[in-house]
Amino acid sequence: MDKYTKPIWASSALLTIDMQEDFSRSHASSYVQGTDAIIPSLLKLVQYYRKQHWPVIHLVRLYKKDGSNVDACRRKTMEQGAEIVNPGSAGAELVEELKPDEAINLNEKLLFERNPQKLAQQEWILYKPRWGGFFKTGLEHLLQKLRISTVIITGCNFPNCPRATIYEASERDYRIVLVNNAVSGIYPKGEAEVRNIGASVCNTNDIIT
Repeated sequence: MDKYTKPIWASSALLTIDMQEDFSRSHASSYVQGTDAIIPSLLKLVQYYRKQHWPVIHLVRLYKKDGSNVDACRRKTMEQGAEIVNPGSAGAELVEELKPDEAINLNEKLLFERNPQKLAQQEWILYKPRWGGFFKTGLEHLLQKLRISTVIITGCNFPNCPRATIYEASERDYRIVLVNNAVSGIYPKGEAEVRNIGASVCNTNDIIT
């Protein structure tokens, strides 16, 4: 780390990525291994950010049943009848433990219009159509509005969406922190590679203590 990459915590935003029921529960057909195990650590971090009144932004996927908005690599599977994070389904919802209010449900109409869904004073949900959190989303606009310098990356699962979001954030000169016990699918070489582009790697306790 140097003066250009060192996190500035007071102007940071916590990003949770794809922490949805379909990906996070071992009984779900599209469960991503290890995602349920990170929920306790991630919850501590979310609660810390809420206590500090720092922004929390949940990025989610939503796959229409007809496959029309789905990545090319998954479109055939959806056309064949797979049900993964379908709008309005229980599996598409944010993991219950992470909700500021368990009564909150995704507003797919609002999200598909690329608008943030506000959950609490400093907490939002955004829909992302592809791997990275910045691609065709309102994330960058929201971060600029909040005057964010540093993004904290967590969620499901490192080789895909968190990693893509890290590189997109780097391209935009954000300071980046990867929380290695709050992201599934992490491995040592991946940690080393994101360090090589200026990201910091730490665990939850390094942040909340």
